[in-house]
Amino acid sequence: MSFNLQDLELPFLTRNNSMWRMIEPELNRQLEEIKTPSDFINSLHKEVQLLIPSGDCSIQNVARKLGISSRTLQRNLAQAGTTFKVELQSVQKKMALHFSNDLNLTTDEISYLLGYSEVSSFTRAFRKWTGMTLNQYRKKLI
Repeated sequence: MSFNLQDLELPFLTRNNSMWRMIEPELNRQLEEIKTPSDFINSLHKEVQLLIPSGDCSIQNVARKLGISSRTLQRNLAQAGTTFKVELQSVQKKMALHFSNDLNLTTDEISYLLGYSEVSSFTRAFRKWTGMTLNQYRKKLI
């Protein structure tokens, strides 16, 4: 069972104990999943990976997809000893390394797929991650 965030914010008009007993175990399970830092980070990475190509991978959108507030997302990340920016770049790096194996993809295309608005920003990030340009990295793979 899943709910839209907007629906969860609406007040209950009636109390339904039998319905509550039915959904409470699943809600508790999901809360426990969020409480475990590694599970939370994995869930975050999945959502970030899905949102990056859209170019709208903001902390607000990721939090909404996870069904939590932006502030709760930030608190959970702080508890795990990380930040949204660090995790976003981690996912972008993994995706960049994966896409660089496909020699049919150009630097421009990879940059676009990773949500960069400018190729130069992607090339700087790639050099920071790997210590080399995309072409140098690809030559090393061959």
